[in-house]
Amino acid sequence: MSYYDVGQHSTTFERINHANISTQAKGGGGITFFIFSRFSDKMSIEFSVAGLAQFTADQRWHMDEEVEVFSAVPLLTGLRIDLLPVNSQGIIKPYISAGPGAYILSDIHVVREFGVEKGTIETELVGGGYAAAGLNLFISPGFAVNFEAKYHLVGFDSSHDRSGVDVGLGLVFLWGSYTPTSKQVVLNIKD
Repeated sequence: MSYYDVGQHSTTFERINHANISTQAKGGGGITFFIFSRFSDKMSIEFSVAGLAQFTADQRWHMDEEVEVFSAVPLLTGLRIDLLPVNSQGIIKPYISAGPGAYILSDIHVVREFGVEKGTIETELVGGGYAAAGLNLFISPGFAVNFEAKYHLVGFDSSHDRSGVDVGLGLVFLWGSYTPTSKQVVLNIKD
């Protein structure tokens, strides 16, 4: 689960009680699923898919309302680098990661005036990339709590209205085996 705060749609809340006028905007949230596979002592390749959305509402008078949902579905692949050795005995294992990806962006805009609703949906596919820093807090060898901050660079443009920060908290389940190269033993048998 994550908190998604992007561009000009930052989290605000304002309420004006003059002639039944009120305006409010709320932040966003999301959910991410990722999988990573180790290929060296410090490096893994990772794949992730997420659903991120930010909701804003603007209510004017008692019959008029404007609602917008800005969503992004990042499809990302990247390189993850562990900052501590894989055989480290510590329970905290920090990492950094970065890579390219595709973003499916949708804008949903609904306006209600005098009881009549009109809506539009616009969707586009845009390239981009990300950079992240996080850590896994290991509870057991196969289970950890994950904290991660990720910056999405949608369209490779920091001024894009979907570029921004995604801060998450989640769970990690690990399986499989990997033998660190520092523990591999080479046997040389001679006749």
